[in-house]
Amino acid sequence: MAQGTEANLYYACFTDPANADSAAERSRQFDAHKAWLKEHEADILVAGPLLAESLEPAGSGLIVFRTESADAARRLAEADPMHASGARTFRIVPWRINEGTLTARLTVSTGSFDLT
Repeated sequence: MAQGTEANLYYACFTDPANADSAAERSRQFDAHKAWLKEHEADILVAGPLLAESLEPAGSGLIVFRTESADAARRLAEADPMHASGARTFRIVPWRINEGTLTARLTVSTGSFDLT
């Protein structure tokens, strides 16, 4: 749940299709994967597909975890239904944010949230 033990330290989870034959299993696991993301949103900074130049999903994805260690990030990734089912593989890479600004805007009356 907490950010890494060092300031600005996160864990990038690069996720890829296991193989060309895993498309059907990825489709079957999609709803469970989305539910898993929602369940663990306190541990996730950002998540989503990587895109091709055409802006269509390229097959790979990225989840950035806010955890105390790479082992904690790995345990979370292993529990993702996409990975647990074998539909996707992943690797965890420590990542330190050195520069940049994130601005969050929450509109209580509409329940909307924007991150820019």
